[in-house]
Amino acid sequence: MMEVSPPEPIMTLRWRTGLIGFLLPIMGGGVVMFGIAAFKPSLAAELADGRRGAWISATSEMTFGGVNIPLALLALYFGWEFFRFGWRWADEFAVRATTVGLVPHRSTLIKPIPWGEIADISYSQFGRASSLVIKFRDGRSRIIRGVSNDGGAAESFAVYARNRIMAANQVLSADAKKG
Repeated sequence: MMEVSPPEPIMTLRWRTGLIGFLLPIMGGGVVMFGIAAFKPSLAAELADGRRGAWISATSEMTFGGVNIPLALLALYFGWEFFRFGWRWADEFAVRATTVGLVPHRSTLIKPIPWGEIADISYSQFGRASSLVIKFRDGRSRIIRGVSNDGGAAESFAVYARNRIMAANQVLSADAKKG
């Protein structure tokens, strides 16, 4: 059986990775600390004695089978974010435009999108996060946050993608008229 490789990217948009390399060790330390505190009540009590530890002491009552459930869930969430940030730092491409559509980074949990399924795409700023907003023909929309707009890269990517969408829409209209 022959493997089919994905189409080569025509244009790519990178993640804004600025401080991720600096934050990864800090996040990793937080994952380990909260993970251990979830299973070791003495560490959770020590953390609760700190300046902002009132919320940790409130979680001590939510222990089941020797496991502090809120701290365990926090450690799992931080672990996911740690993994996701590391993945994005290692593979800097947030979205790739190919001849057949958009291929978002797998950490976004968005499957590749054919041009014909996209109604519009735009760049926007949500707070400090540069974002790419993808609107689908069926009314759904997805936002990819944290893209780089250095030198207007995200804006240029959105313009390029919008032109590809218009071309795909013309092909779809022509096919509809024929059929």
